[in-house]
Amino acid sequence: MERNLLLVCPFLTSATTLTSLIRTSGNSSLPETHKENNKAVAEKNKRVKVAAGKNKKAAADGREAEANITRPATSSNGFDEQILAEAFNVDAETVRKLQGQNDDRGRIVRVERGLDLVVPEREEEEEERRHQVGYNGLEETICTLKLRENIADSRRADVFNPRGGRNAILAPHWNMNAHSVIYVIRGSGRLQIVGNGGRSVFNDRVQEGQLITVPQNFAVVKRAGEQGLEWVAFKTNDNAMTSPLAGRLSVLRAMPEEVLMNSYAISREDARNVKYNRDELTVFGPGSRSRERV
Repeated sequence: MERNLLLVCPFLTSATTLTSLIRTSGNSSLPETHKENNKAVAEKNKRVKVAAGKNKKAAADGREAEANITRPATSSNGFDEQILAEAFNVDAETVRKLQGQNDDRGRIVRVERGLDLVVPEREEEEEERRHQVGYNGLEETICTLKLRENIADSRRADVFNPRGGRNAILAPHWNMNAHSVIYVIRGSGRLQIVGNGGRSVFNDRVQEGQLITVPQNFAVVKRAGEQGLEWVAFKTNDNAMTSPLAGRLSVLRAMPEEVLMNSYAISREDARNVKYNRDELTVFGPGSRSRERV
């Protein structure tokens, strides 16, 4: 008898462990440095970013080691339930399923009703590789130029949503290949950061003048306050890439419905809501839930 098994939503990435985390605590405007270890160099490790399932393996994280504990390993587990409901524009019950709060399965689950996936043909993959062009050295010549740019000019934003502003949400996402240093220049809002183990490491209100560092592969979500929230972000990679969890460009949007249904034990309707209820790119306007809360 043939059985279908599914490895639920892993993302293998090359991560760098940050030796210090700079953040602002309380109402102080001064950054506070937290040493993660006594070494001055970063340790490179292979990490797996998991969007579903639980990791039953004992984990050791910095100063803390926990054994014989089933630790949540999903990227969304450490986020506030209400913010995720607003980000995905779904109900609280669907969010709890995404977080796996009542799901005791591991990373490999059994597919109950079959799984049909669309895969590219071998000829298409070979043609795509042939069209890839390598570097020609031009990048080395232009890096000697001295440029002065105003990176805080909102008119030059990469993404614009007219419904953004007060109470808007920046889609929950993580930096795939860079650390991110965030400096708030105007307004205030709420910022949440979730570590690799699905544990919340920062959940506080931020305001003008505060500085927060988000390590590579840590998931983050921002929600603007009543006066809006403006910030600039400095990446440690000149070709930094982010991966959103919600919206038109999200990893969940790209997954087949059957994969989401089996990974999170949800219905087809819930899977479609998770995939399509947010059609914006990364900046989400306040939904009905946000307006009711305000």
